[in-house]
Order: sequence, then structure tokens, then C-alpha cells
Amino acid sequence: MFGRYSARYNNITMAQAREALERDPSIILIDVRRRDEYATGHIMGSINIPVDEADAIVDIIDDKDAKIFVYSLSGARSRRACAEFSRKGYTDVTNIGGIRSWTGFTVR
Repeated sequence: MFGRYSARYNNITMAQAREALERDPSIILIDVRRRDEYATGHIMGSINIPVDEADAIVDIIDDKDAKIFVYSLSGARSRRACAEFSRKGYTDVTNIGGIRSWTGFTVR
């Protein structure tokens, strides 16, 4: 593809993500909504890296092979963030969509 790195990431549903998170505590969960959105409620254990600050992931997560799940409000921003994280060299990035589909508890 003319020397350009193609961003690659996985997609699963929120239901599948919830099951995986319950089974595997090593999964890093990233909420890419704005800080004010994150403050109104987020999935427990998630960290906030707003999509416009996606470059900050390299300062937060050293392991490029870490299993990373990414969500936003509806899934649009999480797709953008997943592509960016993949371009940064993270190898196991999964878009889990929007928190609107989350059926578990949220925390503030």
C-alpha cells in the first residue's frame, strides 16, 4: 500500500466485551470521550484518553502488545482512536463500540 501502514483493529459487541472483561482482568479499557463526558459516568476500571489526545497512549501504556478495549459514546470516536492506537504500534486493539450499549454498571 505504497509504504503506508494500514491501521488494524478488531471489533466486538459490548456484550462480548463485558464477558471478556469479566474473564480477563488484564484487559486495558479506554474511554475516548471528552473528560466532561467521562465524568458523567464511565465503565468501572476504564481510563480516559480523549480521542483528540490519542497520542498520549504512548505515555500511559508501555506494552505495545497489551490487550486494549476502546469505547466512546456511540462508537464513532472509538473507531478513530483504535485506528490511531494501531498506527502507534499497538497490536491488540479492539473497538467495543458505544457506552450507550453497555448493560453493566457505570461509575462517576
